[in-house]
Amino acid sequence: MQRRRREPMEQALQTKLTIIDHKEESKTEGSQENGGGHDDLIMTGSSPQMIKSFKEAMTKAFYMTDMGLMSYFLGFEVKQGVDGIFMTKEQYAKEVLKRFRMDDCNPVNTPVDCGTKLSKSDEGKTVDPTCFKSLVGSLRYLTCTRPNILYGVGLVSRFMEEPKETHWKAAKRILHYVRGDTMIENSSLINGQTLTSTGDIFQLGFFRLDGNSSAKGYLGIWYCNFTPQEGIVVWIANRNMSVSTSMASFNFTSDGNLILFEEDKIVWSTGTRSTELNSARLQLLDSGNLVLNDNNSILWQSFEDSNDSATYLPGMKLGFDNRTNTSWREVSWKTPTDPSPGDYIQMIRDLPIPDLVFFNGSAKYHRGGLWNGNWFVGHPLMASSQLANSINVTFVSNENESYIMNNYTASPTPVLTRSVMWANGTFQRWSLDSGGKREWQLLWSIPADECDTYNHCGRNRVCTNKYFAVECQCLDGFVNITENGREAGCERKKPLNCSSNQFSKVQNVKVPDTENATPRGNMSLDDCKNLCLNDCSCVAYAVISGSYGCITWLGDLLDLRTFVDEGDDLYVRLTGR
Repeated sequence: MQRRRREPMEQALQTKLTIIDHKEESKTEGSQENGGGHDDLIMTGSSPQMIKSFKEAMTKAFYMTDMGLMSYFLGFEVKQGVDGIFMTKEQYAKEVLKRFRMDDCNPVNTPVDCGTKLSKSDEGKTVDPTCFKSLVGSLRYLTCTRPNILYGVGLVSRFMEEPKETHWKAAKRILHYVRGDTMIENSSLINGQTLTSTGDIFQLGFFRLDGNSSAKGYLGIWYCNFTPQEGIVVWIANRNMSVSTSMASFNFTSDGNLILFEEDKIVWSTGTRSTELNSARLQLLDSGNLVLNDNNSILWQSFEDSNDSATYLPGMKLGFDNRTNTSWREVSWKTPTDPSPGDYIQMIRDLPIPDLVFFNGSAKYHRGGLWNGNWFVGHPLMASSQLANSINVTFVSNENESYIMNNYTASPTPVLTRSVMWANGTFQRWSLDSGGKREWQLLWSIPADECDTYNHCGRNRVCTNKYFAVECQCLDGFVNITENGREAGCERKKPLNCSSNQFSKVQNVKVPDTENATPRGNMSLDDCKNLCLNDCSCVAYAVISGSYGCITWLGDLLDLRTFVDEGDDLYVRLTGR
């Protein structure tokens, strides 16, 4: 990557314009007279007004198309920011690797082997000069943005006439060095350098969210076709502590540890030090997972990092593991420009019936509810989502662990998806078609209405959204109550007693909070009813097929809401006569 530093007064304006001479262009569409042609003009300057005036003057003499801030030109990929203008040839490098069948090669940390001495008199078989020249020519073109391979390319260029196997091997080593989705021991990454997944889906590197502050820098992973400033960051190593990008480096040490330095200060590390590494490598996968492995044994991965990402990707876990005292949560950013942990959390609660709950601080503000075998009972849109055929959802729950995981049903995936817990507490699922306009499409959002707010209508009360208006209605046998001058829900007209043997059926609801519920196992609806009747403290029951079977509740019934369909039936015990 070649970097050009900006002068203090220079603006972020490198503009590409395509111009056609008016006098040379034919009036007939699609043809030109007198050899008229197209030219590209690149311009930069310190005054936006001057550039604007220049464009206006040029337009009077030429047909001119303003292509905006330059991002691609003659094979150069241009990235512009407050730190400078960076020019790369990442895509071209990948094409070269693929052409020479080296796109899956193992990386090395130097382009030239220190112990190798090359000579025209080297013994060994002669290789195809045409193929060798093609490789060296491709590498020469790469040196425009990769000055770190200049010496190696210059060295192998001496043997173009009669290349031997030793020369070919030395040239291929440069390709091993160029390969970019992997880091090995004793390698590092600095500002302006990136690690890109093989399919050009994700990038790892340094970025800044606040362009006016050189101090707020982060190491993270984002989608290749979008900038971190667009809010498409999926993982951040140092979300709790920003760094100065000009003084930061990401290092893969010889003992297998990943360390983020700011000068000599350790800001973040994986703590994966080992003295028994064989062939450790760090690779950014097309799933967005950054994986440190040694001989195919995973030592660390960003998908299971303890930083509680605000973005949930297929392949990530959301839940907990009691054996390792580990939890995987989704935690919002503090603000749109501050990725430190915010107030909003999505997690699976460790209960006899684990459920999905959103918290605002320590207070519940939305409940996805229990898993019914296909979706969380509070999220029926999971079943009707456009991603239903692209995503396979797995929920694991046993005495040791409970977690949900999404996985793509096909590879390569036709649709990319992400779920985000935003800084304002809104949870959204987005999809990106792999073709077309490459625009993110919103699939669903939570809260969708007031009934999605936890226990919006109060205890023993059902929330219903009718024609964009919310109604709160007491369960049968209950009456409204107020506390401190405000509606607090409902209470029974008469106390419950053991002679109560009648139930009221409430259809298509999100079943109540399971914090005061007990799973009874698989059984018929009648057996579940009888079990509740035989327990004087049982106030309601439901049978969730494909999940926990019969469930009974004690005490107040909290966070009830209705759905148009896809809800469950709840049977509420009535007071005896």
